Amino acid sequence: MKARFVFLLMAVSFLLFGCSSDDDDVISQMEENSRYYVKYEVSMAFASGYGRPNMEITYLSDEGMQTITVPSSKWDGTYGPFTKNTTFSIKVNAKGTINNISDSYVRLSVSKDKEPFVIKGEDRGKSKYSLETSYTIDF
Repeated sequence: MKARFVFLLMAVSFLLFGCSSDDDDVISQMEENSRYYVKYEVSMAFASGYGRPNMEITYLSDEGMQTITVPSSKWDGTYGPFTKNTTFSIKVNAKGTINNISDSYVRLSVSKDKEPFVIKGEDRGKSKYSLETSYTIDF
C-alpha cells in the first residue's frame, strides 16, 4: 500500500512539474517563426456621372509604407510575410463625388501561416471621403 502511495505521489509530481522552461521556449520560438499576411480591401461608393473616380491609398506593404493612386472605386491587395507585433494601417482619400446613399468601406484582414484570413480592422460609412483602420498583430 505504501509503495502505491509513493508511486502515485511521484506520478502526480511528474505531471505537475514535468514541463520545463524548454517547452515554453519552443512555443515562443514557434510564435516568432509564424508568418502573417495582410489583405486590404477598399470599396468607395462614388456617384455616377460626376467624372472619373480616384482614390489615394496609403498602406503598409512588405516593402514599407506605400501610397498609390487608383482610378477606380475598388481595390484590394495581399502582402507579407510579416512578424508578430507588426502594425498594419490603411488610409483612403477619395477624389471625386461620393454617393451619400451607398456604404463605403476599408477593411484589413490578417492570416497566420496558412490559416484563413480574419477581419481585424474596418472603417465604413456613407458620405465619407476619408476612411482608415489599423491593427497590431497580437496572436
